[in-house]
Amino acid sequence: MARRTRRLLLTAFSWALLVIVAALALPVYDTQSQASPGVVRSGTATLVGVNGPRVLLIAALPALITLLVAAVLELGERRNSLAAQRLAAVLVVGLAIANLAAPLSIGVLWLPVTALLVTAVRRPRPARLQAAGS
Repeated sequence: MARRTRRLLLTAFSWALLVIVAALALPVYDTQSQASPGVVRSGTATLVGVNGPRVLLIAALPALITLLVAAVLELGERRNSLAAQRLAAVLVVGLAIANLAAPLSIGVLWLPVTALLVTAVRRPRPARLQAAGS
């Protein structure tokens, strides 16, 4: 795998890990509660705090897809296969669709990962793969 592709995948995975940390630590909700008559308390809450630990599975989706794309591209490089590059592209399209499904929540945080993966998958094919035609 080309050095540029590895860097793109590593950057995408790093950002995907930051999304998980953000789900745990980044206050994205404003909260208000009435402590007693006339006293209102304001605060913030995280995605995990409001939606529970199951949101971590959703937040981990870009990291999982990045690992799958990296594995598929590496395997495709070793086996001299264009089918692997196509499968990697399908995985990235799946993440892009997930971005569209959740545009106003966590999907916005996935956009950099998706852009990096698109760039990694759309790299020029090596001449030996073009000659093989598979």
